[in-house]
Amino acid sequence: MEYIAVAPKSKKIKKLALMLRELDVNVYVYGPKGSGKTYLCEFIANEDFEKNIIIENFDLLKHFDKYTKRILAIGSKPLNDNLKEKFNFEINIEIPKLNDRQEDIDAFVCYFVEKVKKELKIEQIDINFDKNFENIDQIKKEVYKQAICGNVISNKGDIVCVLEDYFDANYSEQSSYFDALKILDKALIRSISKKYKSKLQMAKALKINRATLSKKVEEIEN
Repeated sequence: MEYIAVAPKSKKIKKLALMLRELDVNVYVYGPKGSGKTYLCEFIANEDFEKNIIIENFDLLKHFDKYTKRILAIGSKPLNDNLKEKFNFEINIEIPKLNDRQEDIDAFVCYFVEKVKKELKIEQIDINFDKNFENIDQIKKEVYKQAICGNVISNKGDIVCVLEDYFDANYSEQSSYFDALKILDKALIRSISKKYKSKLQMAKALKINRATLSKKVEEIEN
């Protein structure tokens, strides 16, 4: 797999990661959510999971197993000295937040655009961004959303097909009719809330009373 590293800080991390592919040392990677920690560990492992084990949220674990493989651990903050010594983490890598790596953001946008073009078999995608992304998942979701809404969905029939595919994949015996409605309510209320500031205005737009709106807002938030 390839590791996207365009920003100067990311290039240094990638250079170290390439060296770590050849070394048998435990590595601890930490940083903000969505900064690419798992992505980096998978790059270091290089698809060799017989020799490497990736452990998420290592800094939050209270009980630890006996590991016979090289540990590639992930956390949100630096480890204390006791854990470093206990698991012999010789290398500790801090990944900067995505906002500090603007060149990487542009590269990730291009990466996901090409990915969605292949998956959806779309030749051209017009993507417009006016937001400051905080993590990689946000970039992926935004690219897919714009690609689908702008290129795949053009009428109500297309929307129905997309929802049908979603329920084909996710609706089960444990689901209910009200679970499905909750999804639709959530999308509609989020959309309306972008246009109207007060619940009174939102209720008028939806043609329901404020008590009903408040109840629905409470339901989708739980």
